[in-house]
Amino acid sequence: MDIDNFEILIKEKKEYENLLHSLHFSIQIGKFNNSIQLIKKLRHSKFRNQNFFYNIAFLFFKKENYVKASYILKKLEKKYGFNEKASNLLIESLILSENYNEAKKIIDKVLSFNSSSVFSFYSLGIIHLELGNLKEAKKNFLSSITIKKDYAPSHYQLSRITKCKKKNKYLKRLDDLSEKSSIKDKPFFLFSLAKYYDDLKDYKSALFYLKKANHLKNKDSKKFRIIDIIRNCKFKRKLVFINKQKISSQINNIFIVGMPRTGSTLVENIFSMNPVFKIGGETGLVENCIFRQKIVKGKLDAFLLNNTYNRLFLNPQKKEKLTDKSLLDFFNLPILINSFPNCKVIETVRNKNEVIWSIYKNNFQSNSLNFSYSLENIRRLYNYYEKVMKYFKKKYPGRILTISYEDFIKNPNKQSKKIYDFCQLAWDNSYLNFQKKKIPIKSSSNSQLRDKIYKTAERNFENYRKLLS
Repeated sequence: MDIDNFEILIKEKKEYENLLHSLHFSIQIGKFNNSIQLIKKLRHSKFRNQNFFYNIAFLFFKKENYVKASYILKKLEKKYGFNEKASNLLIESLILSENYNEAKKIIDKVLSFNSSSVFSFYSLGIIHLELGNLKEAKKNFLSSITIKKDYAPSHYQLSRITKCKKKNKYLKRLDDLSEKSSIKDKPFFLFSLAKYYDDLKDYKSALFYLKKANHLKNKDSKKFRIIDIIRNCKFKRKLVFINKQKISSQINNIFIVGMPRTGSTLVENIFSMNPVFKIGGETGLVENCIFRQKIVKGKLDAFLLNNTYNRLFLNPQKKEKLTDKSLLDFFNLPILINSFPNCKVIETVRNKNEVIWSIYKNNFQSNSLNFSYSLENIRRLYNYYEKVMKYFKKKYPGRILTISYEDFIKNPNKQSKKIYDFCQLAWDNSYLNFQKKKIPIKSSSNSQLRDKIYKTAERNFENYRKLLS
């Protein structure tokens, strides 16, 4: 090879690596259309390697298609052999798709190559946490920070399942770690400190750390604008449906909507003991299906949306009744009712101030919840939510059942029967014993829901009312 050809080869390799770096960055920040264009440029390159295929899997992961991401990552390992980075993404994909047994097998494989894999111990902790094995969860989170003392996600998860009974050196250590940590890790430590000081009833200190944590999250996320939400909601309301003929489906869908932290997980779990149900949790599938379809001239194909949704829903045992508590689907109510004519919609509500405060004090990871980092933005969204639901309840009388969290915990049996009557199902008192069943709970309520149902509603906001005024 002469010098000129060698220099051309070097230049082409550098261009490939630059494009691959741009691809990863585009996926990371959610610019998926740009990512697809970059993949088209790279797919025929002679330098195409495992990093290229990893990024395709990463794209599906970021688009929340965890089954497809897992499939690509498994093929990647067969072709190129073990790669810890790819295995970690596979573990995360399997956990998010509730394939816990397979995730454990991959974790064992990673630990056989690297016995000090922090992420493996953390992932085991998450699996046990979601299945309600809090003792095992704690053990694995502690193992991860024994290896890496400043592993922020494990410190945060420990704060969620550990009650602080007295001020100790660990709080000072967390404070020191937060000062030395990166922008990405800092909020985990700050939310942890806020939780521990709340346990100690030192609400002034708790608020101090909460404000710092949310300020950082707000600064580092896409700016929330209520006008964008309003425009999106109005656009969906104007969509003209085709295929309005009767949609025939053996599957019965139950959608639970409302603001976060309103008791939606509690309501969804009364279906978990019923053997005919598959619990979906926060699938995000309706929103995914809307933009997955080719929207032309403001049209949505209701039959296609129904078909695509039920095909993508993780339902290995092919159960005929599915629950989905993607709460912000209240924006999509016309789409739900047109595309799932037999569906039941349950709205969960709670004391407004408690909802706003509970959202603010939780460290949500989803990009769609970027409003949660500011009390002002939460109030704006809540006020708009109330207007939207008032409009839809008037438009669709009898199609939406509203369940109050406060009423539910006062009399769970009565409220549960009310839900089952609305869904035209037979009620059994044993369905309230869901704490005994090791079902996956992914929401921020997963540790609380392993305990007995509270008899009275928590009034956490009242502890902070004066400090916020």
